[in-house]
Amino acid sequence: MASSPSVSPFLKTTLAAAALAVAFLSPATLASEKETHLHFFTHERQIPPNRTVIPSVSIPTTPHPFGSGFGSILLFDNLLAAGSDPASRHLGRSQGLVAYASLNGEDILIVNTLVFKEPGPFAGSSITLLARNPLAEKVRELPVVAGTGKFRLARGYSLQSTYYSNATSGVNIFEFDLHLLHY
Repeated sequence: MASSPSVSPFLKTTLAAAALAVAFLSPATLASEKETHLHFFTHERQIPPNRTVIPSVSIPTTPHPFGSGFGSILLFDNLLAAGSDPASRHLGRSQGLVAYASLNGEDILIVNTLVFKEPGPFAGSSITLLARNPLAEKVRELPVVAGTGKFRLARGYSLQSTYYSNATSGVNIFEFDLHLLHY
């Protein structure tokens, strides 16, 4: 009498995981995905009073045209607004850190969480960007890696540009054009 082949526990677990993945990625689940386009500005002040950017780690190197040298880390908590005027409708905060990650000082690593705090359709939600940000480029493409609230499981990209920059006053205004897929 021939014995029936046995199935290894590993194979059983793998097949069960695959079945669950197929169930969760069914057309019914994917149909609820939304596409959202957002356009807004962040307002940064590098000089007191009301400074929104501070150095956390400052490496004494030759100054670069973008303000800091390789290895420097800055923390920021900037205004997130509907328009380029700081008096425009406030949406929330742009919070995170910047690490100068290139030897020439022109490229930064940015971790940026856009937190929607003000009343509106996205209040209590957030979007997180994590990217290399080549400051010398006029328009920079940054990936969206996460989201919360209305932007749960967000993915997509942001086109960021420097709308205004004044080294004397320490004021920078960045324009964001976000394209998101989320649930």
